[in-house]
Amino acid sequence: MGARMSCVKKDKNIKNTNKVSIEPNGGIYHEKQIKEMCALHALNNLFQDKKAFTKQSLDDICTRLSPGYFLNPHKSVLGFGNYDVNVIMAAIQTKNCETIWFDKRKDIGSLNFDKILGFILNIPTDYKWGFLRLPIHRKHWISMRKIGEVYYNLDSKLDAPEVIGTSLDLQTYLKEQMESKDKELLLVVTSDVDREESWRMPEIPKGQEKSEEMNANDTDANSNREKCTVGSGDESQCTDIVTQQGDKGDVLNDQSTVNENGVLFKYV
Repeated sequence: MGARMSCVKKDKNIKNTNKVSIEPNGGIYHEKQIKEMCALHALNNLFQDKKAFTKQSLDDICTRLSPGYFLNPHKSVLGFGNYDVNVIMAAIQTKNCETIWFDKRKDIGSLNFDKILGFILNIPTDYKWGFLRLPIHRKHWISMRKIGEVYYNLDSKLDAPEVIGTSLDLQTYLKEQMESKDKELLLVVTSDVDREESWRMPEIPKGQEKSEEMNANDTDANSNREKCTVGSGDESQCTDIVTQQGDKGDVLNDQSTVNENGVLFKYV
């Protein structure tokens, strides 16, 4: 299944609460799932800050997005969370960042990973009430980001962060995820990166690759011409070129001839 993932080993000193698991030595903040607060956990895990957002701050965003609604359309009517993408995007904007919805028709390899703060993956999940699994499908939010030199899966349903690996490992993992029509990917970037659109690799204009290849060939040809001038002392450099251009004694122009071995020893 693509990039193999391995769990980060738990430290005996990790402090566990109903909400968070903090690994002081590794420096990785990982908020764990309660109720339907996966959007809240994904945001705090993404920004690696337990104070980045609270249930109250996300509820306030819901009210701002749809003021005057008794039943707010952006969250669970029961108050358990289940915040939608509009809340996530508005919350991210308060951190001077922007959210970009990845076009699944594009190649993951077109992304400039060095310019992306993190990723939020939206996946379908079963709904459970205690130990009972109900025939109701919900959406689950998962954040991923680079910490140090390693990318981690910070899914709040995990007991601990999972190592994804390098940017190439992450590409493989995300490509697999994007094969599902039910999964969506959000890119989180700074406002500057969003404005400059530097989150994607620059595209090579059509025909430029061919032009660059032709220029490279011209450079090689010019190099060969220099090696084939009279007195260069190494006429063998021209063998591959001139055996197709003339026979012994042929005069190709005023200054170029083919020697007795069929080797052109001067270019102009």
